[in-house]
Amino acid sequence: MRHFLLLVLMVLPAITWGNQTKEVVIQDAWVREAPPGVTTLAGYMNVINNSPETVVLQKLSSPDFERVELHQTRIEGNVARMEKKNSLTLSPGSTVELQPGGFHLMLFKPERPMQAGDKVTFTIDFKDQLPRTIEAEVRAVRDDTGSHQHHH
Repeated sequence: MRHFLLLVLMVLPAITWGNQTKEVVIQDAWVREAPPGVTTLAGYMNVINNSPETVVLQKLSSPDFERVELHQTRIEGNVARMEKKNSLTLSPGSTVELQPGGFHLMLFKPERPMQAGDKVTFTIDFKDQLPRTIEAEVRAVRDDTGSHQHHH
C-alpha cells in the first residue's frame, strides 16, 4: 500500500503538468504567403480556452521572424486601422479567432522567403502556464480582396 501511495504521489504532478498544456488548444494556425521582398506577413489561428480559468496570451515569438506582434483591425469611418495589443485575454470556455479583419499576428522581417507549404514555428507564452510551441503552414491566398494594409 505504501508503494502504491508513493507511486500516485509521483505520477500526480506529471498528470497535472500534462493537463496544463491541454487547457489551451491552438487550431488552424497559418501564415499568409506574400510576394518576394515583402517584410511583413500576417498570421492566423484559433485559440480555445478549455479551462475553467481566464487565460492571458502574453507574448508570441518565432525563430522565423525578427518580431511577432498581436494586432487588431479596427474600422474607423471607411479606413481599416491596425492596433497593436500587448495581450489577449480568453475567458473560460471561449474561443478567439485570429483571422483577416480581426485579431491577427503581424510577422516582421522573415528570416527566409516564405512559400506556400512551408512551416513556421511559433512559441506562445501564456500567463501562469507553460509556453506552447506550434507549427503553422504558409498558405497561398489567391483571392486577395481583403488585402492587409496598415494605416497607423
